[in-house]
Amino acid sequence: MWMLGQLKFQVKPETEQFLKDPTVTQWISSLHPNTASAYKYTLFHLCKSLGVSPSEILQQAESNSKELGIKVKILLRNNPSKLEARKMKSVLGNFLALHELELPLTGLKLKHRRSPSHPLMQWEEAERVIELSDAEYRPAYKVMLYSAFDAERFIQVNNDPAILADVKRQVEAGNDLVKITIKDGRKNNPDPYYVLFPREIAMLLPVRAHGKPLDNKVNLWYNWRKAVRNAGYTVGGHKSEYGAHNLRSVWQTEMTKRNLPGELREHQLGHVVDSLHYQRITSDEKYVLEQHRKAWKLTETASKQDLEALQTEMSQMREWMESIFVKEQIDTKPWKRIKPGVK
Repeated sequence: MWMLGQLKFQVKPETEQFLKDPTVTQWISSLHPNTASAYKYTLFHLCKSLGVSPSEILQQAESNSKELGIKVKILLRNNPSKLEARKMKSVLGNFLALHELELPLTGLKLKHRRSPSHPLMQWEEAERVIELSDAEYRPAYKVMLYSAFDAERFIQVNNDPAILADVKRQVEAGNDLVKITIKDGRKNNPDPYYVLFPREIAMLLPVRAHGKPLDNKVNLWYNWRKAVRNAGYTVGGHKSEYGAHNLRSVWQTEMTKRNLPGELREHQLGHVVDSLHYQRITSDEKYVLEQHRKAWKLTETASKQDLEALQTEMSQMREWMESIFVKEQIDTKPWKRIKPGVK
């Protein structure tokens, strides 16, 4: 059972049985958590369309891969959505690879069709939509807008005690920009990366909804589209035309206008900056901080430790100056010494 807002949905028995299959549970455990949530249902629909169980797919791939390959090619060619067909092919290949199996799919060409271009949403428009969203979800969308997190990464950060503790530490230290590191990368980028965004926005974490930390990305998508309609947008055509994922596009567009270097924008989005790893500019955190401060028009703020050190230094300087003044009074003008009670 899972929830969308206040609505409860019951998982169908056939789906539940599929997810309990030992070969499926073993495969899911080998995947990245964010990948597993989508891949497992794609494999379920593929098995259902072929009329076989996951275990039977493995048996046929091992004993008669040619016949199974022909069935898969026919199924994928007849799929009206080439995007879905390519996804099924990728998921099946991943499932079989775990057991060191593969299918001969020679001649299967699934022409790639570029996704439709989405309308431009300006930063101010995104902020207006956020203000029209449900009050409980508003802080989540603000964090996503300023950090360029997608829904999966936001849910991950919002429910990670170690990350939240580190965010609290940076906020209390007075950092103007808060850094969050995503150690397991993002989708096709296995490398760790980090994001930087203003302290005032980081203070919104963790975001709570319905009495607990927000932990369902479907709720994020659903409430965002409702807010988009409230803002007067006609939500039609492609399903992601004005989806919450486009907050990343809004961030990318705005940061381009603010002259944040392209390598730093791609890094913040969790993309591969350089597949050959020659470009290592993101390792120079001083430079990265400077560029983000310029983009956000921030001036570097002193930390609590810096302020305490400065205060100590000023006190020492004051004491030194007073000692010099007293010494001069004693050494050079002894006749002008002020005696107690004498004006």
